[in-house]
Amino acid sequence: MRMNFGDVLNQSRERVATITLNRPESYNAISESMPDDIADAFGHAESDSGDPIPGSKS
Repeated sequence: MRMNFGDVLNQSRERVATITLNRPESYNAISESMPDDIADAFGHAESDSGDPIPGSKS
């Protein structure tokens, strides 16, 4: 499953989530909104698998 969180892409396949920064025009520099988008992508990946992600705040 693919989801788009602004400049952050999230793809899950067979319990493996890939979170990709997608701002090639700025060499993937972190924008002001990206930390929230990254957190949303991690939350979505965690809820998809049902397993906690090591290092996440859940």
